[in-house]
Amino acid sequence: MERNDLWEVLVVRVPVCTVEEAEAIRLATLRSIRSGVWVIPTDYAWSLEELPCLAEVEQPTEEEKPRTGRSGNSVRKKEIHAKLLDYRKHNGLGCLETVAKAARRKDITADVLRRVISNADALEDVQWAAVGRALDKLDKKATVESRPNGEGHG
Repeated sequence: MERNDLWEVLVVRVPVCTVEEAEAIRLATLRSIRSGVWVIPTDYAWSLEELPCLAEVEQPTEEEKPRTGRSGNSVRKKEIHAKLLDYRKHNGLGCLETVAKAARRKDITADVLRRVISNADALEDVQWAAVGRALDKLDKKATVESRPNGEGHG
């Protein structure tokens, strides 16, 4: 193939994000396409565009290859992932710091949670459990605070 041939390129448009978040989204997209399923937030847009080849096609790095061997309850992880997406949707961009603090683990940071949301990173079972507990705690706190005068049920 000559360098001036056109290539179909998947272009993903996302809300404003950092370079690190963009790279995490790129990696998640590569993994998703390879697995045959691509789940994206509704605020992402994508298109296939024909562009000239500007570089040689690179083979995926070890980091880009799909991860295997994660154990645990995938249904519960999917529920926690969905709850995390919903929490971010309703609480805005800075809310992942709150979730990370509530998880009370040094290995769970806002950046880790951003990569998890974009499917660029996976968590171990104990990390998923910590995020689930943190979201439950934050949900309970929000429910109590939304009651008139912060009153709880007796």
